[in-house]
Amino acid sequence: MRVYCLTRSERELKETAVARTIRNLDPQLHPFERAREYKRALNSAKIERALARPLVAAYEGHADGIYAMSVHPIRMAEVATASGDGEVRIWRLSQRSAGSGESLVQSRLGHAAPVCGLTATCDGRFLLSASQGDAVQSVVQLWRWPVADGASTWTPLCSYRRLRGGFGDVSASPSQGAVFTTGSEDGLIEVWDFHRSEPLTRFVSHAELPVAVRRLHYHPSEPALLGACLASRELAVYDTREKTMLTRYRLPMQCNDLSWNPMRPFQLAVACDNHDAYLFDIRRMDRPQQLYHGHVGPVLSICFAPTGHELCTGSYDNTVRIFDCRESKSRDVYFTKRMQHVFRVRYTSDARFILSASDDGDLRVWKTNAAEPLRQLLVREKRSLQYAQKLRERHRYLPPVRRILHSRFLPRYLHNATLQKREELKSRQRKETRRRLHTRRR
Repeated sequence: MRVYCLTRSERELKETAVARTIRNLDPQLHPFERAREYKRALNSAKIERALARPLVAAYEGHADGIYAMSVHPIRMAEVATASGDGEVRIWRLSQRSAGSGESLVQSRLGHAAPVCGLTATCDGRFLLSASQGDAVQSVVQLWRWPVADGASTWTPLCSYRRLRGGFGDVSASPSQGAVFTTGSEDGLIEVWDFHRSEPLTRFVSHAELPVAVRRLHYHPSEPALLGACLASRELAVYDTREKTMLTRYRLPMQCNDLSWNPMRPFQLAVACDNHDAYLFDIRRMDRPQQLYHGHVGPVLSICFAPTGHELCTGSYDNTVRIFDCRESKSRDVYFTKRMQHVFRVRYTSDARFILSASDDGDLRVWKTNAAEPLRQLLVREKRSLQYAQKLRERHRYLPPVRRILHSRFLPRYLHNATLQKREELKSRQRKETRRRLHTRRR
């Protein structure tokens, strides 16, 4: 009989090192490998749903609903919000104690009308806010973004007005720090400079009939391209150098917001009033590239993640949904009992958090991955989480694992509205099928 002895030297391991477990990886000694992995994936899915705590913090202080929001392009923890009463606030999200006021950097009642647009310049030094209304109330204010907390008065540096008609939105140029563009209610798109009281250039939003511009966004990598949501249910792309419309697409209902993909320059997402969001390729605007559904109310805001792989939407049904760019159904839905209509959603620069501004006047911070821990992790903990994630991805199509990963608790009103909408869609499909079957062809 042959006997094998295992000998190990103490010099191979340090006294302060974690004891290493020696394993024999021979598959004959480890049967039922797939069954064990399946059980681990099932347990990992259960633990992920049990540890899902998406809400990080809620910042209150606005007296009215928050209608505009802008994230600082350099300092990741700072964000600006503006409400319906004309107040503009600067928050520092690294300090969670919102009740004590430590997270508030500056606040100022700078407008006499609801603020419809808020944007930061590309260098992060200035902030632009636009209010809607008539020619007297509508104004674009230029603010200096405060570097640190201070008790000194925070006043606008300059104001820009139009002779007639109000502003619809404002967007700062991604390459030139002193240039911004506004859209107006009378159908004009105007390019401004900080140092001039009159616009540098202007052109009409629609060649056939001037249409009000509701939302504007510059392309992040092509400074001459400008996307706009028009009141005529159209999504348009303009060239500010040629002052012309390059392409457009008419949506089924009113479009409320748009967002460019920061990693795929040809992709443009738009939020629509028909409870859906659409993804377009600007090279071929004859049809949408992807449809995102799941909301039971008008989609009011949309934003791409800095990675370009995901996007989030805020809706009138009081929820925030996260979508994978390649899938039509949302992978997660966030809500609270107090949160009302979500007017704005934004990603932070590291794509780890989502900011939502709602009608109840609160700014909320959510985790992109609901079960992700916020504390500093050890190397072994990171490896364990990565292994569990790979197990879930590998077994996500098995019915028990899929049922656990896709299960979401929804409020009663939202659950009933979802069932009603699903029944309406089925009824519409049955009607169209019967109409095609019983239509006489000529």
